[in-house]
Amino acid sequence: MKNKFYTEKEISFLKENIDKFGAAICAEKLERSEISVIQQCYRKIGHCCFVCNATKEEIKSLKFGEKFNNLTIDFSKTKHPKELAYFIGFFWADGHIRKDKSLIIEIIKEDADDIEHILKTLADFTIYERTRKNTMKAFFYKDYEKEICKKLNYLGKYSNSIESHEKIIRYIPDCFIKYFLRGLIDGDGNLYVSPLTAKHHSTQITIAGRSGQNWDYIINYIKEKYDIDFKKNENKYKTYKSSNIRATNKTKIINFLSQIYDVDDKIYLTRKFKKIKSLIENNESYGKN
Repeated sequence: MKNKFYTEKEISFLKENIDKFGAAICAEKLERSEISVIQQCYRKIGHCCFVCNATKEEIKSLKFGEKFNNLTIDFSKTKHPKELAYFIGFFWADGHIRKDKSLIIEIIKEDADDIEHILKTLADFTIYERTRKNTMKAFFYKDYEKEICKKLNYLGKYSNSIESHEKIIRYIPDCFIKYFLRGLIDGDGNLYVSPLTAKHHSTQITIAGRSGQNWDYIINYIKEKYDIDFKKNENKYKTYKSSNIRATNKTKIINFLSQIYDVDDKIYLTRKFKKIKSLIENNESYGKN
């Protein structure tokens, strides 16, 4: 099922060919309905042509090379398993499923611009911006078949999910779990390193979540795989409630992050990657002195 939103290439194709080939032929080449093409022509071009003025040879040679890139949450089918694992982690942190079965990730524009290339490898997301205090950018994907949403729901992603991470971690192949954790950290994580001039030095990493979040499985998983202890905390400020897990052992934090961000493959949020690499490199420099 094609996304109802037209890509820039599809609009360009209509602008270039509608007057010569007409709505019916253009619709056939785009694999869209004729009504849909007519509506887009009036919206984006201002007019539509209903008569084909091309020869049979020209119609035969007219091709539209772009196929809509549908999202798949299936590691046996995807060509980009690292990016998929990262997307799932980021979606668990900052994404939600709307009532109309649309997948939405909305974050500040600077971060969205930074990870856009990752998401584009997976699917043709519709992208739009809006401004409140900050300019926000949203990645939108309509799940017409509702299969993706069913799978994500089954794996523990609800609109107000506090379910354990067990199902989603077991679903992702072990070799790609670090990319899931990257996405989770890039979306809901925070690394704090106190200034060198601070009286009491502190390094800590937290991953935030909803109040009442079941953190037990992911805490145990990370402990077993990466030998780092996270402790869960419940927080309350006025009427706002939340929870997080936090680790404070600097040596183990550096070891953990060194394994999660071991390869500079651009599958990360740059501002967090730079902060993490700075911590690791400064620690290595300190150890040589």
